[in-house]
Amino acid sequence: MEFCREHGLRTVPIERVVRGGEAAAYPHDLDGWLDAARGFYAGTKQRREGIVVRPIVETPSATLGGRLSFKVINNDFLLRDEG
Repeated sequence: MEFCREHGLRTVPIERVVRGGEAAAYPHDLDGWLDAARGFYAGTKQRREGIVVRPIVETPSATLGGRLSFKVINNDFLLRDEG
């Protein structure tokens, strides 16, 4: 974020930052992540595609072979044309 500010670059919207006790109590399970991914882009009626989850402090992941980061797809977005 600091790099982007310094260079006048825009970033994607930050949906939410979870820290401290809130982070400890946050539902870090599939249902919790799927619920967080639901919704619409701010100021629109367009469903969000999903969210990208990253730790505040960059953290390596041996499983991912790089930094810890993952995307949660909004199921409502995937099913938007079914009905």
